[in-house]
Amino acid sequence: QRSLVFDNHYTREPFRRDVPRRFTEGKAGEVLKALARGQEWLAKKRQLWGDGYYLYGIERCGVASGEKILGGADWFARGAQTILRAQRPDGSIPIGAHGGGLVNTAFCTLFLLNGGAPLAFYKLDHREGHDDDLNPRDLANLTRNLWVAYERPVNWQKVSLKASLGDLLEAPVVFLSGTRAVWIRKEGVEKLRDYVLS
Repeated sequence: QRSLVFDNHYTREPFRRDVPRRFTEGKAGEVLKALARGQEWLAKKRQLWGDGYYLYGIERCGVASGEKILGGADWFARGAQTILRAQRPDGSIPIGAHGGGLVNTAFCTLFLLNGGAPLAFYKLDHREGHDDDLNPRDLANLTRNLWVAYERPVNWQKVSLKASLGDLLEAPVVFLSGTRAVWIRKEGVEKLRDYVLS
């Protein structure tokens, strides 16, 4: 619910350079911190990974936040393994207690469809303390509009330069933002150069 509040209340106005912290401080900043705490709590409920409704909730959090790792695990890989192990020969996925086999098959199908959509963008996390996320919903909004325009799901995720070149190449665009000069170590510059040349 707080994610809906943030998207529908705090991001109605576009990002402005003259007020760079409008989305990260004050009431908007408090909502973002609450969202982060909620995601952390949800991801720790490891006993619920075998529940379709829970997996759908994890997928919604992962897609909305751009986080690849929730609760210390690659949420999509872990959920997909759980679903594929539970799937029966008739295609049903009867895991969880919310609504029976048909409803849980629907939840699991939505998890796979939305969570497994191809990546359109990576948002580069430069380094700790940098102001690269002053507009936290920039790629989420752009990706949502692409989803509607092309009538097919696409995702975005956050990435650091600790990722391998192979991982970076999963998305055709790596997005960098911020109001200050970006300082990247030599190995990171080389990795970005290899990414662009690839």
